[in-house]
Amino acid sequence: MALVFLPRVSLDKDDKKSIQNLYDAYNKMRKEMEFLLENLDEDNVDSRFIKKLIADYIKADLVVTNTIITQNLYADLGDIARLTVNRLLSSNILTDPAVMNYIDIKDQYIVFKKGVRDDTQPKAQYKNEDGDPLYWTINKTSGEQEITTEVTDNPVMVYQYKTSERLKIFFDENTATSYPKIVWGEGNGTGDEQKAFMYKDDTGMSIDYITSSNETLSIKLGESGILINGSPYHQITYGTGEPPVDGKEGDIYFKVVG
Repeated sequence: MALVFLPRVSLDKDDKKSIQNLYDAYNKMRKEMEFLLENLDEDNVDSRFIKKLIADYIKADLVVTNTIITQNLYADLGDIARLTVNRLLSSNILTDPAVMNYIDIKDQYIVFKKGVRDDTQPKAQYKNEDGDPLYWTINKTSGEQEITTEVTDNPVMVYQYKTSERLKIFFDENTATSYPKIVWGEGNGTGDEQKAFMYKDDTGMSIDYITSSNETLSIKLGESGILINGSPYHQITYGTGEPPVDGKEGDIYFKVVG
């Protein structure tokens, strides 16, 4: 197998000598590459290795290109359907699942979503984050199928989905400290009804639930104890006798009978 040996470059205090050393190293490397290319054959080229090298390069190229992820996305790397420096969408819509649970991260929001395929609607052409329609094409180098924004005869067609938010984590910018907040549940479609909220502010840790009648039920843990719906509770105990006389305000005692 033909091998390429990269020359070492020695730098000198004299700029002219350093430039000459770089030029000599370049010429040596060029001759090595010319020799390698002239002697390529089936014994020193592994096509599987070349394909893997291309695939690895594509994965690396997905990092950042001019502050935006490359538009090319190979089908076998399609678990992340759209990735930019300001959004991560982990849906696998290209596989046409009947139900998909995925994560959508954008700006200061992390949203856990559920998508249910709508078989009553016709398929629509898939678009990227910028709204550009996507097409299937074949990479001439690797022979792999990939997605591109360049117009071809094969548009990427996907089912339409009805989506809902199952959990959301974000910074509540409506507060002075912009503390993180978690919203649980899809609700019943009317405001925040049948949703739960969890957050910690400067006064303690709170869990709120909004009922279907728009009533707020809350539990709060703070320095002064536990507040349930705004009322203080110190401790909850039980026994077979009468409540202890040394109890404190906010205590709850359950008497067990029988």
